[in-house]
Amino acid sequence: SRPVGVLNGMLRFIEFIAAGILLGAFAFLVLCWPNGRRSRSTLRLIRGAWLVAFLGSIASVLVESSYTAGLKLRDPVKPSIVHDYIDTHIGHVLVLRVVVLILIALIGRPFLKRDRNDPLQLVVAVVGGLALMATFTFAGHARSGFQIPLGVFARCNDRELLWILIKKTIDELFYQKIGIEESANIRNDLTGQKV
Repeated sequence: SRPVGVLNGMLRFIEFIAAGILLGAFAFLVLCWPNGRRSRSTLRLIRGAWLVAFLGSIASVLVESSYTAGLKLRDPVKPSIVHDYIDTHIGHVLVLRVVVLILIALIGRPFLKRDRNDPLQLVVAVVGGLALMATFTFAGHARSGFQIPLGVFARCNDRELLWILIKKTIDELFYQKIGIEESANIRNDLTGQKV
């Protein structure tokens, strides 16, 4: 039904934005602003994005199974329909997304508590981020048709653009909200120079 389709689209959008914020903020802290790991508001942003992505992923499985079965919004979600949906390719990818988000939480928490990370930990973080992005790529239209490699490439470019936009937004928020003195300290951390 149309309301279920609209709800499904809204959930996908929210999931996409939450995952983008999660990965963008995490990458920003690791690559650009290591001292930001001490910022409570930054860690709240990451935790909140993870929670929204995780709950959105679970809700997405339920709503997409109802949407695929043609149920209406007021119809209850039946376990047999959810089970049948999970047995599809997209269902497997959505379940994998939930698992990847759980692994990101288990690995990311201690990762952010350290002042520095060794190269192996950075590789694990990159693999986790790419795995999460892959679940969006392979659960969408990029996996259908005869030009799958081209679709996957296009979807990856979307993710890079989203990362750049989120990083720029976070930069602007930090520089506007925290004041000139702390802003200079952040610039010192990023560039290694005294202002």
